Amino acid sequence: VVRKYFDTLRNTYSFFALYANIDQVAEEAENQGLSIEQYLEKKAGPPERFDRWITSRYHTLVREVTGYFDNYEITHSVRSIQSFVIDELSNWYVRTNRRRFWAKADDPSKMRAYLTLYRILVGVCRLTAPVTPFVSELIFKELMGENRAKYGLPLSVHMTDYPQPDETQIDTELEESMELTQKVVSLGRAARSRKNLKVRQPLSRILIALPKQADQQLMEEYTDIIKEELNIKEVVFS
Repeated sequence: VVRKYFDTLRNTYSFFALYANIDQVAEEAENQGLSIEQYLEKKAGPPERFDRWITSRYHTLVREVTGYFDNYEITHSVRSIQSFVIDELSNWYVRTNRRRFWAKADDPSKMRAYLTLYRILVGVCRLTAPVTPFVSELIFKELMGENRAKYGLPLSVHMTDYPQPDETQIDTELEESMELTQKVVSLGRAARSRKNLKVRQPLSRILIALPKQADQQLMEEYTDIIKEELNIKEVVFS
């Protein structure tokens, strides 16, 4: 599990770095006399649903992990971070938003995705610095860029304050809705697998039985995700 975590974190950073290098983000930022984060902030469009969700999940994670650390429950804190990076950041946010990173270089939605992923990666490095000091430092320095001192940025992750949760960024309803969406997608894939129906084979419809009317109302806003993830033309709730 530990190796999978490190591999996933490095791969997620490499994904960001690959597309940011193609779009010459660092070079454009330097040409405008801005740090990478300042440049992305200038170019980014408004936060989209997935951006707000992963940001909310990050701040919820910070609150959770801080509580574990305060009670000396290091194992629980590490497991929470691993789950966030593997299951939510990599397997859900990055994977479901990959098309945004394929857009043209100055696309506002793409810039917002860059900015969101950048901030989450920086945040994860700060959060994990006490338990994975070397990997956190390596990725943090890469994210800050070669000219970090010029822009007054920290020279080391170990020179930053430990992150604090921003309660204004936490959207519990959004988190619950996305969690339910993930469960539906997971069950849908399992059903496909049992019938030997690969995801690349489109299906006409899926019937989803939800226990509560409130869940159905929430899920209706997420049918686009279910359709895309399961390659379904129509989603019907009952």
